[in-house]
Amino acid sequence: MKRIDTANARPDVNGVGKKGFHDNADVSGQDATYIDPSWCNHVQEELANVIEGFGIPLNPSQKNQVFTVVKGISDRTTLLEEFVENIVDFIYPVGVIIDFGISAIDPNVRFVGTTWVRHAEGKASVGLSTQADDPAWTKIVGTEFGEYTHQLTTDEMPEHDHGVLEYSGTSRIGLADLASHITADKNGSSTDRTGLSGSGNPHNNVQPSIVDARWRRTA
Repeated sequence: MKRIDTANARPDVNGVGKKGFHDNADVSGQDATYIDPSWCNHVQEELANVIEGFGIPLNPSQKNQVFTVVKGISDRTTLLEEFVENIVDFIYPVGVIIDFGISAIDPNVRFVGTTWVRHAEGKASVGLSTQADDPAWTKIVGTEFGEYTHQLTTDEMPEHDHGVLEYSGTSRIGLADLASHITADKNGSSTDRTGLSGSGNPHNNVQPSIVDARWRRTA
């Protein structure tokens, strides 16, 4: 496209450095902006190329050919956008969960018109179970369970015992000043407990893992 550049084109009338048309009535002795053949031919070819480039022959009896072209482009763009949205809806319906190996990818930007949220941040996924013997929390989608660290309770510890050194024997007491010795036997057992061990800290309970950027479509 070409801006008018005749001798009396008005400087900066359309912005800094942008000449334009003006009646120049505020300038003594100055005519309105001249239109020259060069500018007219330039504008003519700009418009004609838009129409013919869209596959429409020029028709002097029509005054809406440029509008027809612009509307056609708009309609095609709308159809293309709807087509893309339909493909996205088919491949990635609401509720679908996808993983990316790159954290910078945002499906809200990549798939315009859809809404996504981060899913299961820092959590592993478990398949929905229909098995009767599986825990109840595996039967409902969206249930959260488990913990990064866990401190064992007494009930969770495996059955075990600790050996204790037990003394059992006979003690003899002698009375030397008696003509005969009197003896007494003492049998007993220890009730001592073993010393404490361990610090009671929670233990790590995470399987070997790899982190992905996971998203869930909500709309």
